[in-house]
Amino acid sequence: MTQKNLILIVATAILLSSAFLIGCTNAVDGDPLRLPSSGTVIILEASNSTQAYFDSTLRDVPDGYDVTNATYLGWCIDRSAEMTRLTPHTINLYSSFSPTGELASENWTMVNYVLNHKQGEVQDVQEAIWYFIDMNGTYTPKSSVALAIIDDAETNGNEFVPAEGQIAAVIAYPVYVTDPTPVQISIFEVTVSSDGSGQNNPDDGSEGSSGIVNNDVFVAIAVVVALVAVVIVALLIIRRRRK
Repeated sequence: MTQKNLILIVATAILLSSAFLIGCTNAVDGDPLRLPSSGTVIILEASNSTQAYFDSTLRDVPDGYDVTNATYLGWCIDRSAEMTRLTPHTINLYSSFSPTGELASENWTMVNYVLNHKQGEVQDVQEAIWYFIDMNGTYTPKSSVALAIIDDAETNGNEFVPAEGQIAAVIAYPVYVTDPTPVQISIFEVTVSSDGSGQNNPDDGSEGSSGIVNNDVFVAIAVVVALVAVVIVALLIIRRRRK
């Protein structure tokens, strides 16, 4: 093998490893919640709740993410459609830290603040969430407690970012697989863990499982360093043979 061919082969390997490294880094992208990709279809089934607007039970969630097949505290953000109870809904999951499309313009900072500073009853919290989500036009709360929640959020929540042990909203966006009937867009609560990933915040009394730390980036770095070392050693060997 000539020096030129050896360098070409190893350089190609380094480029591929670098691409893998970049891909791993972009997958994290600064978002503390590790969720399945938008192409992963999840099943959500809503049921009546005493602690939230409804309970959201998830099924078909792949392993290795900060949500799992469990029941979470769920809230409505779409007043244009009913959340039919005890009916399977197909959804994609999006983080309130990095929403896309029509979701990106909503005031998720305030929503997350409200979820972490609840007052009053379930309906009071729900009305405050509707006030800050403008998908269906401006909502005027009927409850004085909801107005107090809103005033607190507008006074103190403009730069709020959920920290360790606090709640972050995960968006459940409907996917129309066979029947394009209206399905409600909703959110459910996940707790941010100490390592920056999410934990379950289920409505079943359990603490949930912690997020899995993604070690792929460290593996990719090790691969790139090893390949660079191989190039250096190969060049030294070739140079020595020529002497």
